[in-house]
Amino acid sequence: MIVLLRRPGSAWLDRVASATRSEVHVLDLDAPMHARALTISPERVLWQGFDLTRARSVVLECPWFAWPQANVSVLAAKERLGGEREARALALSALHVASRHARVVQPLRAGFYATSPLAALDACAAHEVRVRPWTAVASRPTSPDGIWLDWVGRDAWTDPRTPAVGEPAWQPLPFDGPVTSVLAIGDSVVGARRFEDARAWSERRSAEVCAHVDHAARELAFRARRALAVEWLQVDLLESADGAEVLSIDVGPDFAAWDDDLNGAAATTLAQLLTREIAPR
Repeated sequence: MIVLLRRPGSAWLDRVASATRSEVHVLDLDAPMHARALTISPERVLWQGFDLTRARSVVLECPWFAWPQANVSVLAAKERLGGEREARALALSALHVASRHARVVQPLRAGFYATSPLAALDACAAHEVRVRPWTAVASRPTSPDGIWLDWVGRDAWTDPRTPAVGEPAWQPLPFDGPVTSVLAIGDSVVGARRFEDARAWSERRSAEVCAHVDHAARELAFRARRALAVEWLQVDLLESADGAEVLSIDVGPDFAAWDDDLNGAAATTLAQLLTREIAPR
């Protein structure tokens, strides 16, 4: 039995559920955020009335991180901040208890890499995955030169944005040339988006969607996935004269957008992974 915890409105996960050759229950990832039923004991976790400890696998559409990040809009409503912290912490506690009985996918450590993309790059570099050198600053300068990216990555409730002047930011060593964004699920590369230059990549515009990915890009994506010990990720790659380099990593990719771009291939590939490798364990 597999439990899928999905974000609100994630219809693409219904396609995953129907294509997975196992009993599947689909629950709401945001249930704790809306005071829906969540009960925890050392040996039992009731999430919307369903006991997660009875599942063989619990699949998270997006990673969880316990603390609201700096660019979460809820911080503007200070009266709600405490409630969000408690809901996040409660849900993460529930998942830790469930992980003693069921396999939780992505693994819970993925939440750290999701919200700290520079740590993901460092972990890959430590495993001898070639990473584009980068610089981080506590305060983005007024100069418009270069590509400035958010210190905070994507988790269940946070989406990265372009940092404003004066905010923490980071940038890869400046480059000029096409970027390939690759989606890897298990040992399959589902497809890619190709951007013509650095600006198009940073703004996520004018991408060419491709089902075929060359061997070097596939291998680099797989090496990054193994280095982080996660089941899936999005890897942004830069081709250089000396070979491909990793520009950035997202362990909480926007699956719904990828599935639309790839005509349902993301849902099909995830269903195959669940059927083949995760459900039987």
